Amino acid sequence: MNLRFLTGLAQPSKIPQGGRELWEVWGAGPTSYSQATGDPILEPARGSHMTAPGGAVLSLSGNYEVQFQPKNATNTLRPSWIARWLFTNIGGKSGVASVAQNAAGTGMTPGTYPITFSSGAAAGTVTVSATAVTASVITNPGSYTTPPTATIGGTPGGTPATLTVTMSVAGAEVATGANLSAESVQFLATGADY
Repeated sequence: MNLRFLTGLAQPSKIPQGGRELWEVWGAGPTSYSQATGDPILEPARGSHMTAPGGAVLSLSGNYEVQFQPKNATNTLRPSWIARWLFTNIGGKSGVASVAQNAAGTGMTPGTYPITFSSGAAAGTVTVSATAVTASVITNPGSYTTPPTATIGGTPGGTPATLTVTMSVAGAEVATGANLSAESVQFLATGADY
């Protein structure tokens, strides 16, 4: 996650190397999320120390909450941070967490094709071989009270594979490979320049 300052409010000097400030910080999600590494935080300014907010921060869309965790807990003075992106399911609604092959197709042309959902704003792609879906990526989970159905869009040819949709569970971590670049968070953090 690349972070940048929006505003800074000076606070009384508490740190020997420099003054403490209250920052308003903005950041966008990754193009491909990783559960193994989380979303590494790039410090909002060179030579700066940031204390991420406690608890979770809602994304501006409300579809996700972001939890900030120290990457290196042994460095208590200037810890590095990672962000964990979780589904929120606000108002009892769910997003599409993943799409998987239910039954193999036949005679499809290998390639990457859009996923067509029966309703809502969910979006994603599948990569197919001649008979099977080999990968899928959800680029927008949408927001649903009733799960949609999904089919392979475009012109894969032959008899396309059939797909099964898995909906998100509140508090579940976003799947590896999810594109969160359209998501953003804005929060207050305590920081200092060194």
